[in-house]
Amino acid sequence: LNRLGAGIFDAADAQRLEISLRVIAEDLLAALQGLVGRMERPEGFYRNVGEHMLRSVRRNFDEERAPDGGKWAPLAPSTVRRRGSKGPILTLRGYLRGSINYAATPEGVSIGTGAVYA
Repeated sequence: LNRLGAGIFDAADAQRLEISLRVIAEDLLAALQGLVGRMERPEGFYRNVGEHMLRSVRRNFDEERAPDGGKWAPLAPSTVRRRGSKGPILTLRGYLRGSINYAATPEGVSIGTGAVYA
């Protein structure tokens, strides 16, 4: 919003907004790290983070979107011919999607897959 409260802003306003959000995110991250550092058993917190991230990844598969919200590239015509349909991207058999999981420890959480692709 511009200074008058109208719903339009120029590029300079957008740049200031981006910088402000980055500072807020850094402040939140520092505060979160401080809270986790004071937990006696932070593994439960990290499990919750892992569950949230896993739901987010599954939603991205459903919506065919990257973590930043951008749409996945469409299937190449050669892929559509080989498959016989456009079908969902990255979900021909569901192996990759089904293989994504997380591991929580007292030190943190990681999310990924053990699936090996050539």
